Amino acid sequence: MIIFCEECGAKNNLESGTLTTIIKKAGSLKCQNCGDTLIISPVQDFQSRLELKYKDQVIEANKRRSIVTMGRDPENDIVIKNRLVSRFHAVILCRKDKFVLIDESKNGTFIRIRGKNDTAVNRDMEFRLSGQGIISPGQKVVPNSQDTIQFTLLKGI
Repeated sequence: MIIFCEECGAKNNLESGTLTTIIKKAGSLKCQNCGDTLIISPVQDFQSRLELKYKDQVIEANKRRSIVTMGRDPENDIVIKNRLVSRFHAVILCRKDKFVLIDESKNGTFIRIRGKNDTAVNRDMEFRLSGQGIISPGQKVVPNSQDTIQFTLLKGI
């Protein structure tokens, strides 16, 4: 196993199976170069996450929470009270560390990724989310609208 030191950046080679033994004996792992304590991040830190912001609500989609729903119905994760939004408007799925939006609505979903043109996603279409942007259920993207969802793809470490 290879672990990089956050202090000096040195590559530390550890033999497989020795991690538990070293921690039990020494209490922690030390950098072979500078002696600083090595920090081992949990596996989920290496996985992509999608942060969704709607009004005061923030939802993080990831492998554990792999489905986020949006629409007018109170059963949705993100509830948008707008007559142009369907009761069950769209769903975001995490598939193999990628996030796709699937539209299930009558009026479609509009997406603006930072630095790109708007994309219209219609019923049963899928759209892969990337970077940062705005999701606008039921109507064209209007920046700073109360009914838009800001999203940011947070890559794993």
